[in-house]
Amino acid sequence: MIRNYFFLLLLFTASIAEAQTDYSYLGAVFVDDEPLVGATITPQNGETTLTDDNGVFQFEGKHPATTAVLRYLGFKKSINLTVEQDNLIYLTEEEVFEKNRLDPVFISAKYPVTQTTVGKEDIESQNLGQDIPILLEQLPSVVSTSDAGAGIGYSGLRVRGSDASRVNVTVNDIPLSDSESQLVFWVNMPDFASSTDKITLVRGVGTSTNGAGAFGASLHLQTGLEKDAYAEYNGSYGSFNTFKNSLQFGTGTKNEWTANARLSKIESDGYIDRATADLQSYFVNVAHEHGTSASNKGDLQFITFKGHEKTYQAWYGVSEQQLAENRTFNPYNYENQVDNYTQGHYQLLLNQNVGLQNALKVGLHYTKGQGYFEEFKEGESLSDYGLDNVVIGGEVINETNLVRRRWLDNDFFGIVSSFDWENGNHYTKIGGSWNKYLGGHFGEIIRGEFVPTTAINENYYDNDATKQDATIYAKYTYDLELDNGLLRPFADLQFRSINYDFVGLALDGSGEIQNLPQNAKHNFVNPKLGLSYEAGNSQVYASFSRAQKEPNRNDYTESPAGKLPVAEELNDFELGYGWNNGVQSLKVNGYFMDYKNQLAITGGVNDVGEYSRQNVDDSYRAGIELEGRTAFGSSNQFQLQANATFSQNRIKEFTERIDNFDVGGADLVVHKDTDLALSPSVIAGANFTYAPSKDFSATLLSKFVGDQFLDNTSSESRKLDSYWVNNINLSGNLGRFVPSLSKVELNVLVNNILNETYESNGYTFGYIYGGEATYENYYYPQAGTNALVGLRLRID
Repeated sequence: MIRNYFFLLLLFTASIAEAQTDYSYLGAVFVDDEPLVGATITPQNGETTLTDDNGVFQFEGKHPATTAVLRYLGFKKSINLTVEQDNLIYLTEEEVFEKNRLDPVFISAKYPVTQTTVGKEDIESQNLGQDIPILLEQLPSVVSTSDAGAGIGYSGLRVRGSDASRVNVTVNDIPLSDSESQLVFWVNMPDFASSTDKITLVRGVGTSTNGAGAFGASLHLQTGLEKDAYAEYNGSYGSFNTFKNSLQFGTGTKNEWTANARLSKIESDGYIDRATADLQSYFVNVAHEHGTSASNKGDLQFITFKGHEKTYQAWYGVSEQQLAENRTFNPYNYENQVDNYTQGHYQLLLNQNVGLQNALKVGLHYTKGQGYFEEFKEGESLSDYGLDNVVIGGEVINETNLVRRRWLDNDFFGIVSSFDWENGNHYTKIGGSWNKYLGGHFGEIIRGEFVPTTAINENYYDNDATKQDATIYAKYTYDLELDNGLLRPFADLQFRSINYDFVGLALDGSGEIQNLPQNAKHNFVNPKLGLSYEAGNSQVYASFSRAQKEPNRNDYTESPAGKLPVAEELNDFELGYGWNNGVQSLKVNGYFMDYKNQLAITGGVNDVGEYSRQNVDDSYRAGIELEGRTAFGSSNQFQLQANATFSQNRIKEFTERIDNFDVGGADLVVHKDTDLALSPSVIAGANFTYAPSKDFSATLLSKFVGDQFLDNTSSESRKLDSYWVNNINLSGNLGRFVPSLSKVELNVLVNNILNETYESNGYTFGYIYGGEATYENYYYPQAGTNALVGLRLRID
């Protein structure tokens, strides 16, 4: 009925149009049979016009136009035009509003950045309890690792060889990376993949919307909100007594309100001895849509998620000697040698259309983290804990065995906002953020052999820190429509200010080295420029991005005042080509990441298993990344995806510091033109899928990682050997056997089917004693063949 009405309206409008020009165009745009009001129509030869209250557009020109570009609130589509005929354009609501419905994360393809996006369906079949870094290990240039060896507990990832502290992570545009360590402890977010709708990995610096601290890469997680009522159970069981239970449900939209929730519990004994994990989490999202028209449509979401983890420590790895004797050896025997931590997140997100071409986004957030790690320490000096020596029977005792807890009590809060507006071919975005972190660090002795009762449960150190981080940026993009393609330049300028108060080593008034309050301030100006060209199925792009990054907490606190590390600087050059015809695709990207004062890991770790780092003056990462996808066979039942990265990661000059116990102090050894630690020159992955029907698929997942040196000396005696690991993932839909359920899915994941013996991470340290230099290597062995079986039940 409505289509007939608009057809008559078009005929009527055409009959009264004055024929003042050679070519006249008339049309209307519908979204699910409703007129689309306020959309812009830009013909190839003519001026932009708007659709009226009935969705009708009309324009005239002296030159013929066969195509036009339709734009509406971020949606863009090329349409065909016919002279002096009715141009009726029919769209779907899902197509037009995909980027605007309850979608706080917006990474636009308008910007020439090197990125890969993983959708919910891509990881569901493998989401059987393992951490997010393990689920992403097939992405280009990514290397994942697990302390416990089975992908549950402490895990991490590196991108292009950049360590995890340089991979800036956000959830719904809200910073997730810890302000001080600049890491994400994924163990605090068990089963978060079940509440994630989309994950985007941006390699390199990217643009300012990729996060204020983006340096080597950025990872963006977007949570999901299903608008239809449902209930779902996900359970899995497998090797190392791994057990996952997860319940999810959604209320559906009622009176513009929607709510989703999830409860999860994951347990695992781990591959390494006693590397157990006991993890619980919840996720809740409540949303309200408002607005009576497209010009004032918006939504407000309250999101909260919390994770609690209790994991037995495995963060020191396995020594080279023990590796040959017992790959699963864990040196800890104390029954409560655990990390026990709870972290809760709270987000209030507003997405608001302001007129037909503008959009405002505001996010308020608060994160509370609190917990400790407990450990048994043997032969500790009493004086290190502020305690006096003990005299028993005339014997002076200055050491003791004890059990201690080292606590973190952190608060993180702030605001993130942006405003987008579109004027024809011009796109502008202005945004910024202000965040503050309050970090409490303290320790207590809970029992000890020669520890006075008065010192039990009293703080033996108390070290608070405060960090404030403010950012503002502006981005501009212009679409230049050419006869044979689209040319799109962009410019981006970011200003970031950091103020960090901490307690670190410094000389007091008497010349003694003490832990004293200190302050570090940074002001960064980071420009970014880019250009892309699109024609047919192809795209070519080039970009330059500058980034600067402050040192982390350990860089400061483990260096004496006067020798504090300086901020890192990175100039990132990216050049790429992409081609996609819907069935096959190919991407080629070259990068050159030129560093000044890069904080390179030395090869050693501190007392909580985090890498020690030092500034190196001149270093770089250069490489080429290849990605491809194809489908073939009847109904394309065979699918192949593959990626490979070939790179050089070099330091012009590195000064190695070796503790000399013979004379005290340290010896310095200069190395020239060496490889950056833990930066393989080859990383490759492939997924080969056979899906004869929509109810069954089998996928072979392969990953190859080349040799990695443990430090920056390129020493063959201190490295991780290359490894090639293959997994099989089987997924079957059994819903036809249980018609009362909308989905019954069985997933089987067999990891490392060829039982490869390998280590994915490690560290080293050296010392001189008795006139000889000794190096000790430690490794993180990964599990041999292991399996997980999952069951998914859903009712809509």
